[in-house]
Amino acid sequence: SPYITLALISLFAIILAHDLMNFRRELVIEKLSHVESLKRSAQDSAIARTTQMIAHDIKRPLSMFKSLIQVLNREQNLALANHTSEIVRAIASVENMLTDITTIEQKFEKSPHNIGDVIRASIDDFKFLNDSSTQIEVSVALHHRNQVLINDLKIKRVFLNLFENAANAMNRKGTIWIRTEEKDKFCEVTVGNSGPMIPEDAHAKLFDSFYTAGGHVGTGLGLAICNKIIANHGGTIACHSSRENGTEFVFTLPTCSTPDLTDRNIVWNTPKDFSGLKNLRIVVVEDSVYLTEAWLREYNNQFVTCFHDPELFMSEMNGNPACFDGIDCVVLDNHFKGSSWKGSEMASQIREKYPELPILLATDDAFVEKTYFDATLEKRPYNQEELTRLLEKIRKRRP
Repeated sequence: SPYITLALISLFAIILAHDLMNFRRELVIEKLSHVESLKRSAQDSAIARTTQMIAHDIKRPLSMFKSLIQVLNREQNLALANHTSEIVRAIASVENMLTDITTIEQKFEKSPHNIGDVIRASIDDFKFLNDSSTQIEVSVALHHRNQVLINDLKIKRVFLNLFENAANAMNRKGTIWIRTEEKDKFCEVTVGNSGPMIPEDAHAKLFDSFYTAGGHVGTGLGLAICNKIIANHGGTIACHSSRENGTEFVFTLPTCSTPDLTDRNIVWNTPKDFSGLKNLRIVVVEDSVYLTEAWLREYNNQFVTCFHDPELFMSEMNGNPACFDGIDCVVLDNHFKGSSWKGSEMASQIREKYPELPILLATDDAFVEKTYFDATLEKRPYNQEELTRLLEKIRKRRP
């Protein structure tokens, strides 16, 4: 019937018109979204270029100021070194941020790494950059199988930014937990904290440049940098937050076929008081310029006072004993060119004045009187973790 045919044609026309309208609406939405994305990308690029220019201009005077602090530290004045250590820590924190800003767009090499090693190094750096007012317990549980294909320095920056955000959210007192899982060809890393819940409507903005949530102090660049780094690794990052479970940032990293050598089930816990690591203060008496420079580099010219001249050290110890308050250990060489002093003789006098102060012998000489030494070190710098463990053993041995 012609009426049925006409009705079918009309129905088809209505359906076609409806589909065309929907298609057009979706196309317009897609175009608007694309335009908005381009505008945001252009805005972010402009902000990034401006920020990088400012960061570049700041780095030079900051570097000059750091050099001045290093010169002051090498005056071998312990009282002066105690005052400058906080300044050096603050400079290190600013330098790290400036490095992130100026290198965020740069391409980087990736290679296989044990993610557990990167996590441990990140925790150590976080302790180093914080003072005793930060009292946070950190626990780590590893449940992945393979190594990750990453730039370890960039991923360490991700951890440090997430740690710092968590510390600010918790007013620097609380708990941070880190967990890894193997999922398909990715390692899923969770960094959580016991801070307040982040509202769900803020989640989409968290990774925007210069966005800060909850009125916390910060540049608003930390999470944006994390997002950029993770994206450049081919991964994703997201936030999950609730009153019951705290706030967690979950990101993924590509894995490779090489097995991770770290124990997958190991759990690390750090004490809430970080002072055992970051406030470690050391005096090194060593006539080798190479070794003293290596000690200073190991501790970023912070917490270490080096004496090349044993006479100068003994004069400082006898004439200004208050300068030795707060020192955690003394590291002595045994033989000094052009000097009659021996490390064993110096240790005897140090022990008489400071009976509780650990004295460590750094020598390759097996025939040294070791009565007054608490332990013998290799002829190399020892990092904070190594020395902290050694000093703990010494304290446990003492009556």
